[in-house]
Amino acid sequence: MESHCDGEVWGLDVNLANRGYITTAGDDNMVRTWDIMSKKCVDSSILDPNKGQVRRAGYGASTLAATSPNQQARCVAINDHTGHVALGFNDGSFEIRAGMTSLDQKITKDNQIR
Repeated sequence: MESHCDGEVWGLDVNLANRGYITTAGDDNMVRTWDIMSKKCVDSSILDPNKGQVRRAGYGASTLAATSPNQQARCVAINDHTGHVALGFNDGSFEIRAGMTSLDQKITKDNQIR
């Protein structure tokens, strides 16, 4: 059995090209793709293996999770044409992953946006 396990789930999106899959991300430093028909996780990946700075009050969304803001995803968006998965983080940065079942393949990572 798999699930998100620390803090909250913040992001969820459905790929219109494959309505049977959803991708979720949240405070537990994980992004996961689920097959809603079989009710199983079909892919997962760590968001960032390196713990960053502690969240400062007033910056980013609050959380009860033990992870740092660079390990907390706040949104997921799937490009319906390419299948790429965009992730927005609590520290203001974002990155693009190759696809819903290629979550370990990073296409790009942007520095913090302030």
